[in-house]
Amino acid sequence: MKPLNIASIASATAGFVVGLLAAYYWWKASMIEIDPGWRTGVPQSTASALRPIEPADGSSEAFWVTATMKTVAESAYLNKRAALLTAMAVVCGALSGVFGALAGSF
Repeated sequence: MKPLNIASIASATAGFVVGLLAAYYWWKASMIEIDPGWRTGVPQSTASALRPIEPADGSSEAFWVTATMKTVAESAYLNKRAALLTAMAVVCGALSGVFGALAGSF
C-alpha cells in the first residue's frame, strides 16, 4: 500500500472521529437546562427535597437571570469546542481528498 493511500485513510478516519466528537459537544450544549436553584413541583429525590422552593417576594427574577447567564456561558463554551472540532474534521477530510488524489496520480 502506498504511503499516500495510508495518509488518505488515516486522515479520513481522523476526520470521522473528530466530527463525531464535535457532534457530541453540540448535543451536550443543546441539553443544558436553566436551573435557578430551587425545586419545582413535588420533590423527586432526597436531594431535590433539600432544595428551597421559589421565593414568592419577587426576588426570583435575579435567580432566573443569573441561572440563564450561567447556562448561556456553559453552552457557548461547548459550542466553541464543537466548532473548533468541526473545523479540524473539515481539514482532515480535505487532506484525505488531496492525499487520495495524489495517490491516484503516481
